[in-house]
Order: sequence, then C-alpha cells, then structure tokens
Amino acid sequence: MPKPADFYVGALDVFSILLPGAVVSWTAWLWFGGATSLGQFMPRGDTANWVAFVLAAFAAGHIVFMLASLIDITFDRFRKHVLWPTSGKYRQAVERNALEAASALRLVSLAAEPLSNKQPVSIFKIRSEAWARAMLGKPENVPTITEPTNTYQWSRAVLRLRAPTALSEVLRLEADSKFFRSLFVVFAFLAICSMIRLPGSEKLPLSMALLMPLAALSYWRYAEQRQKAIAEAYRSVIVLFAIGAAAPPAPESMREENADLTADAGNARDDSGDSTSALAADLVGV
Repeated sequence: MPKPADFYVGALDVFSILLPGAVVSWTAWLWFGGATSLGQFMPRGDTANWVAFVLAAFAAGHIVFMLASLIDITFDRFRKHVLWPTSGKYRQAVERNALEAASALRLVSLAAEPLSNKQPVSIFKIRSEAWARAMLGKPENVPTITEPTNTYQWSRAVLRLRAPTALSEVLRLEADSKFFRSLFVVFAFLAICSMIRLPGSEKLPLSMALLMPLAALSYWRYAEQRQKAIAEAYRSVIVLFAIGAAAPPAPESMREENADLTADAGNARDDSGDSTSALAADLVGV
C-alpha cells in the first residue's frame, strides 16, 4: 500500500516539472504556428501527438526546473525584507524561535559545530542549546564535527525516519512552492520576449501587461509556500522531540538490563507471594 509520502513525491514531480513544462511546450506550439484559432489551442489528432506533447513537456519541465532552482538564492533576502515585515511581530518572533530551537536540536544531535560563528550569541540561542541537550540527553563536552547539513534538510530527514505523515504535509507545501517557482521563470521569460518584441511573440495569448504581474505574483506565492514548508518542518521536529517520539531506540545492552530488572522484580513478587501463602497456612493451622 503506498504511503502518503510516496504520493506527494509523485505530486512534487507533477507540479514542479510536468505542469510548467506543459505551459512551455504549449506556448512553443503556439509560437511556431500550431494554432490559428482559439479552438486549436491544444494538440488534436491521434494519440501520438499527445504522447509527443507529454514527452516534450517533461523534457522542458526539467530544463525549467534546473533554471528555477537558481531562484532559491534570492529567497532568504526576500523573506527577511518582505515576508517577515508583512507577517507581524508575533509570527516573526515565533518563526525565529522555531529556527533557533530546530537548529539547536540539529547541532546537538549531530554533535556538530556551525560553519560560521560570526553571528552574536543570543540568550535564546544559549537556552535553545541547553533545551536541546536536555531533550537528547547529550553531555556538553563531546567531540564535534563541522555541520554536514542545514536545519531544513535535517528536519526533513528526521521526519522521513520518524514521522512520514508529517513529512507529507511539508512535501505538499514544497511542491506548491516549486510549481510557482517554475511558473515565475516561464512568465518572466515570456514577458521579456514580449517586451523586446521577439518574432512570434505577438501570437502569445497574454500581453506583457499581464505577464509581468503574473510573474510577480508567482514569485510571491513561491516564497510564501516555501516559508510555510520550512516553518512546518521546524514545528513538527520540535514537537517530535518534545513528546519523545523522535528519541532513538534504547541500546541492546539497556534493553537486556531492563529485561533482567523486570525478571528480578517478577521473582521478588513470586517469593513474596510464597511467603504470604506460608504465613497464611501457619495462621490457619494455629
């Protein structure tokens, strides 16, 4: 039976690759004279045309996805200067605190040191590290390594191992963000072609006056959904460690020791029961 995570991985491919690629393939088909009227905006004919269209959409979608991945370098600055100032002080503080707590859990669980220590150490960061050590039962003086992954990727890995259902919600938001990220690239490219009046751009069904706002709205939606995916991953990991659901299983030696203690306690109860029975028999005899 397929798991929820398996379904959303498929949805990730459809939303972030196939659909944007279909937009590009359909636009290219219009551009090169594939339609002469509104009723001919989609390929018609036998199944071969549709198979060719889907394959072209899949290939074009991968190219768009590769180019769209470069947009991620602008996310942190957009979140800092646009998303957080418009989200309110409370939500901004909550998301910052969630980042500190999840980062502390990551560094303590991996016994890792951050790559950069240039940022000032805040009181909340110190408290977050102390809380993470208490949650994980880790001592302070342990050998450390340089951090091998960021907080978001670590959170996804923990959810994949310990809470696949929670990971499915993160992947759903991530699929939405990547879909709009690819749409932003497509709309921006078409808007530039329309602006410089590239030959054939007059056949596009949308003008530059519509393509530019669509590109801006697509980027905003991409950043918003990406931020929601990050916040959801951090919240889920924090709750998992807080309730103990993400704690690793006890070592074999500890389980054997607990089993011996349980057996000793059972034997003690049996001995106590035998002594009580003997005492009762003596009283009856008297």
